[in-house]
Amino acid sequence: MGSGRRVKDSTKMEERALTMLCLVLSQLINLASSTVNLVECRSALGMSDRSITDDQLAASSVYQDDFIAFGAQNSRLNQNAGDGAWCPQSVHPASIGPSEFLQITFRDPTVITVMALQGRHNYGYGAEYARRVRLEYSRDSETWMRYTNMVGEEVFDGNVDAHSMVTIHIGPPIIAKALRIIPVVQHIQSVCLRLEVYGCLWEDRLVTYSAPVGDPRGEYAFLDDPYDGETFEGRTSGGLGQLTDGTLGSSNFRFSPSKPTAGLRVGRVEEHNPPESRLSVRV
Repeated sequence: MGSGRRVKDSTKMEERALTMLCLVLSQLINLASSTVNLVECRSALGMSDRSITDDQLAASSVYQDDFIAFGAQNSRLNQNAGDGAWCPQSVHPASIGPSEFLQITFRDPTVITVMALQGRHNYGYGAEYARRVRLEYSRDSETWMRYTNMVGEEVFDGNVDAHSMVTIHIGPPIIAKALRIIPVVQHIQSVCLRLEVYGCLWEDRLVTYSAPVGDPRGEYAFLDDPYDGETFEGRTSGGLGQLTDGTLGSSNFRFSPSKPTAGLRVGRVEEHNPPESRLSVRV
């Protein structure tokens, strides 16, 4: 009698374990599909052709409060609407006050892989441009995160004159519902800009995944460096990172080109996670 119960209990435990395994595998398969094809995800998102409409554009301020001449709607690449660009009130260093910004709010979650910048040419009458910029992004238009690329840079070189175009490659890509472009200056000065953003629709709509924090293994560090959520008691939560950035690492971590101190890609899921590790996702 007792032996029969033990067999039944063991069978039930095996069934539960199999169910849990299937659930975890389905989550991993779903997450593995939630990646970006970086080769194809480089289409203009609509500043130049106005598929990003004026009501999707906003700004922290406008020069002389002249919204017709210098408003956010004039920030479109290769166009000379108004007086030729978006121009905020005089931009000052972040150390002495809030930063000026141009904001784009997308209709749907969007992947941003490239940005192109111009200054205010205005048929030869403009002379203002952004020498350096940084980026902030949000997935809910409430919580804003500062963008940092894979080598730890937060500020990117902009234009050197008012008419030529400079391209900024965004790697890892930004997945966001809203983007802010923030001019960076060392002293108070006038800045104007036009831009286009490139990327694609985030069709998988994954907004966060949670996983155990990686750990050092000798000279290698199995870390999710670009993860933009929080870390608490050995787990990451509330963000996205390497598992959705479209870059695959080798299944053998020793072949990874990443520097050990900069985090390490090990395919889509790290091979040496401890048995108790659990990965969870939310869409």
